[in-house]
Amino acid sequence: MIRDFFDCLLFAMGILRTVIFWAIPVLLGSLLSFLLCMGFLIRPQKRLPDMAGAGMMVSLGVWQGHTGLILSRVPDSVLVWTGAIQFLAALVFPLLFWTYGSRLLRPDSSAMLARRLLIGIPLVGMALILSRLEALTLEAFSRLSIAQWSHPDSPHRDCLLYTISYLPRLASVLVALQLIWIAWRNRELVPGPARFWIPMLAGMGGLGTAISVFAQYRLALDGPWHGMGAAIITFSVCGLFLYLQRFPAVSRVRKLSTDSQSLIQEIQNLMVQEKLFLVEDLNLASMAQALSEKQPVSREMLSGIINAHWKQNFNQFVNGYRVEEACRRLRQSDDSILGIAMDVGFNSKSVFNQAFRNRTGLSPGEYRKKHRPMESGT
Repeated sequence: MIRDFFDCLLFAMGILRTVIFWAIPVLLGSLLSFLLCMGFLIRPQKRLPDMAGAGMMVSLGVWQGHTGLILSRVPDSVLVWTGAIQFLAALVFPLLFWTYGSRLLRPDSSAMLARRLLIGIPLVGMALILSRLEALTLEAFSRLSIAQWSHPDSPHRDCLLYTISYLPRLASVLVALQLIWIAWRNRELVPGPARFWIPMLAGMGGLGTAISVFAQYRLALDGPWHGMGAAIITFSVCGLFLYLQRFPAVSRVRKLSTDSQSLIQEIQNLMVQEKLFLVEDLNLASMAQALSEKQPVSREMLSGIINAHWKQNFNQFVNGYRVEEACRRLRQSDDSILGIAMDVGFNSKSVFNQAFRNRTGLSPGEYRKKHRPMESGT
């Protein structure tokens, strides 16, 4: 009897530890999600990313709120109804996550597919629930709902719905990887700290989701692994949500104003007339400083305008002018290829060869052989 008492005590301590260390943080994260959503709803001017962000936080709050209730060991009579609701919220979360992140990091993306899926997927989810559960009595529905979304180790769970419940978590991992990729491709638009925080927070969200998938596979939704995954997901997404609000005006620099048009002309003058690209160590800071003599401009603003107007990053933009100048010299002079590479601003022959081939499809030697005979015969 004493042994049974200690076994019960250890079991109770395990539950208490799960509640304190994971259930409370997950529930607080869920509450934070709802508060962030409310903050967006009271904004006077709302954009599409704002609305997608608000929806994302609501779906996250519902999804992880149910997880917090499971970890808190609330009565099954509550979990019966929150389980079905969180299933629908989990289905739309990856799409809202995708729409919000991609539209904020890449404003020229319409995310039309995501918006269409946002309408269709919840309807499909509701149809699935109704088709699988409509003929059940309230008692049978309660039993299956608990087995489906709260205690999957029960033999009463529906295999189809249970399999589908994996999809939101797997999709969230893919969306997190996509956001990391977008942030990396647009890294010149991102200030120094954000280059670390945006991929890190998105990656942490993907890691938390992977842990959550593992917990679901182990049929332990009320265990510490699921709590750990849910806490990481909730706070990383909330952190990413807040940090992206500070993301420096990608949308503003991509929508070119009248001032930007005059700045574009100044950039062209620097590159075409003053041949600034010939400076070997030219970078965003030095070009911005050269432009600031006539019109104040930050590194981020300059990078964004180059990206928006020329559809290139800074290195591609500068190397394009350098390769054009190298092509002219290869056609008109007998200078060595290495000499030409150094004269036009490249600091190594290998970098020059790679940039030249990317631009023309030929090596410098092949380009000279192709064009010099044509000129010599005229």
